Amino acid sequence: GILASRALLHYCFAGILLADLLLIAASLIALKRNRLKTAVAAGLTSIWLAGVALGVTERDVFPKDHLHSLLVGNKFPLGELVAFDACISEEIERRPQYNLLTVELHGIRIKDQWIPARGKALLRMPIMQVEDDDSLPAENLHYGDRMRGWAEWTTPRNFHNPGGNDWVESLVGRDIF
Repeated sequence: GILASRALLHYCFAGILLADLLLIAASLIALKRNRLKTAVAAGLTSIWLAGVALGVTERDVFPKDHLHSLLVGNKFPLGELVAFDACISEEIERRPQYNLLTVELHGIRIKDQWIPARGKALLRMPIMQVEDDDSLPAENLHYGDRMRGWAEWTTPRNFHNPGGNDWVESLVGRDIF
């Protein structure tokens, strides 16, 4: 069951638990009616399904300081400037008007307190030119650099193009929230 949970990408946890309870009940009823083969089959299937439930729970759990947990608990402020401490975790995608950075967060500042925060996020940094045609020092960032700054954070969204790639799902697969 635990190994089978790896193949399960989308699921309803309550549905898994309900199916498991129904299998346990069916096993008990079959045992009461002296249908031993049916009772054993339903009992073993319920044990297998409990392993699936355990596997998806273990796989999909996030620590309290993980970005996913902070977003789900509404503890990560969205749509407002937030101070952050991070490290660039992938090569920078350089585009004509902005650079797209994937950063591994180390902490965020809410009010006057730094809160530990782990997990990856996308950071869009506009390209700005100074008057003497030199790039700002922020343009010289590279993979592995540590950075602190202020950013307005939002959650990634899909563009709902028919037949298009599910961008949010691909980011979640890369552990980016």
